[in-house]
Parts: sequence; structure tokens; C-alpha cells
Amino acid sequence: MTSDPGHQGLVCYHFGPVPVWFAGSWKTFYKTFIAVLMARYGSDPRVGYRRFGLSEGGETYPECVSGLMTTFGWTEDQLNSQWLAYIAEMTSYQASLPHTVQLTTALNQYGTNAQQNHYPLPAAQYAVCDAEAANAVALGMGFGTQGLQLSDVTSYPSPCQSDWCAAFANQTAVLRYLQTFGVSSPAGLPPAGSLTTTLPFAVSLGATMFEIFVQDWQVAYDPTSPNYSAYGAAYRALFSQIEQSLGY
Repeated sequence: MTSDPGHQGLVCYHFGPVPVWFAGSWKTFYKTFIAVLMARYGSDPRVGYRRFGLSEGGETYPECVSGLMTTFGWTEDQLNSQWLAYIAEMTSYQASLPHTVQLTTALNQYGTNAQQNHYPLPAAQYAVCDAEAANAVALGMGFGTQGLQLSDVTSYPSPCQSDWCAAFANQTAVLRYLQTFGVSSPAGLPPAGSLTTTLPFAVSLGATMFEIFVQDWQVAYDPTSPNYSAYGAAYRALFSQIEQSLGY
């Protein structure tokens, strides 16, 4: 893919080279990959849902924001418009392929030129996240984010990371998933906090699916986990509670 003459890439921060996701030949190659994978697993009953990463990893935010803006001479608003057009194109393509498995897509804020590589990220692209959510609903796709964290709870009703709280509100038509910002802290320390705090909060705002780190499952069920003795019972009770709340 990267050796193709039409490929465009950038190097910035600790990333690189990364594709210019919406330009050059990258989209063509990636659509081929999506089509092949969907042909094989798009109707596999063993698959709960499928989320294609539309940038690095399973995310949907453009790496190298400053590099993209400089390369193309864009303002932040122009970058946002280009990015949303790319997301709309790639999600529409996924939805057009024969499938029965549930498709999902991510919401990700990504900061401004000067703020790109700092956490917690600023609330600069909430409108972008809201548009991504509306696009997913229109396509019948689920949506969510990989940024659930303690500050979502403690700062509420201020906007949650990637505006997921507002995007989930009054939304019952599609799956809404969340993954924590990282492995949880059973002791309740930021950024991820304890699942006993974040998961009930998320359910109360409409989350219907969680992506749980294996280390957090180990807290509940693996006696060799360093947190099993102190927090295992609480995490087991939590998982049982969530199972009953969500019905599976």
C-alpha cells in the first residue's frame, strides 16, 4: 500500500509515516480490504459487531493535524469539512456491502493545530463528533468512543470526551458502545477511574455495549491479578449488574 506511486504520507510527532487518509491511493486499497473482510465475516454469527478503524488503530481522527493543515493550506474548519466527507464516504461504503453483522463507527475529537498531541484533548471538534454520530444513525450503524474516563463522570454535565454523553442522549435506534481511555484503576484514580464508577454512569446515559480491557476482566475473575483480592468482588458484582441492566 505505502509503496504505491499514488500513496501520500506524512511524518509528525511520534507517528509516521501515516497515510493522508482521504487522499492518494490509500482509500482504494483500504476499501478493498474492507470488502474482503466483509465478504468473509460480514454475516458471521460469531461476530458481535464490526468497527473499522478509519485512521490509526480503531479510531476516527486524523493524525498529524498540523501537517495536514500545512500541506493542504487548510484552516481548521476546512480540515473538519474534509474529514467529515471522508468519514461519510467510508461509512457509506461499509453500509453498502452485503452484511448482517452490526457495524459501528467511532467518534473522536482531535484538537486544534497546537493542541493535537496533548491530553486531555480540548472540546474543539464536538460538532464533528455530533455529525459523525448523526451519520452513523442515518446508516443504521452503531457508534461510540474509546475515551470513557473518570472526568466524564466528575465533570458532567459538561461535555464528555468526544461529546458521547450528548450523542447518546435520547438515542435508542442503534448500538452505543464505549471503551475506557485505558485500563481502569480499581482504586478510582484518573484518567480511567474505576469501572464501578464509569460503567453505571455510562449505562444511565444510554450505553448498550462495553469494550473491557482483559486486565479488568482479570481483576474480577483471575486470582493472579494483583487487584483480585481487594477489588475482585466489586468488579464481579458490577459485571453482573451491567449484564442484568443490558439484558445479556
